[in-house]
Amino acid sequence: MKYIYVFFLALSLTVHSQSVERIESVYDWFDSSIGQENSGLYQGVLYFEEYNMINENHRFFESEDFVLGKVVYHGQPYFNVKLKYDLFKDQLLTTPSYASSALVIQLEKEKIEGFSLADRRFIRVDNTIRTGKLGFCEVLKQEANVLLLKKHRKTEKETIKNDIVFNEFLSKNSYYVMRNDSIFSMNSRKEITSFQPSIKKEISDYFKSYASMKDSNYDAFMVLIFERLFSPEYDKRNLLNE
Repeated sequence: MKYIYVFFLALSLTVHSQSVERIESVYDWFDSSIGQENSGLYQGVLYFEEYNMINENHRFFESEDFVLGKVVYHGQPYFNVKLKYDLFKDQLLTTPSYASSALVIQLEKEKIEGFSLADRRFIRVDNTIRTGKLGFCEVLKQEANVLLLKKHRKTEKETIKNDIVFNEFLSKNSYYVMRNDSIFSMNSRKEITSFQPSIKKEISDYFKSYASMKDSNYDAFMVLIFERLFSPEYDKRNLLNE
């Protein structure tokens, strides 16, 4: 099994932010010098919208609009690129700054090592024995070599109105922990408890004490649980069942 990490994510952990800014400016200068159309990023498949969306329940991450982000594509980092993430098909889209936003390109998934959208970080997770092919996952939290991942998904629902088929897309997310070359599902109290059986009661108390957080901000709740599961005092005892 092979997990590919985003170059600029690791970079941000080891290099001062000013150095990162200098690196970004160098790449920006290089792309502008040779021309974006020749940079190698805009050589994917043309993307066409095939759905009639009826309301705000679109198929994209956060927004239907392109936002500036970063991507490592075919081993090359690109900064300040217009990106949009299609959650229904798990595809990353881009549009050149020199062209109309009507020109949308679908990047080749296998060539994408990782990307970020408005400081939200994503990596590509390849096939695993337990979970199959997860594709792009958001990194919610990292403790040493352990990552808490969120898999964003959207499912399609058709609605017929005046004999016209419309589509809306509903979120269906899931959570995982990746440690070294192993990945584990974290989508029930039972699965979470299996990581640290010795603190089963404490985890149960978390579910009760932080019930309001669980209902209002499940990401924050999962980060809280993750930090407790992999705190140094427990991680040193190597209680994770692999």
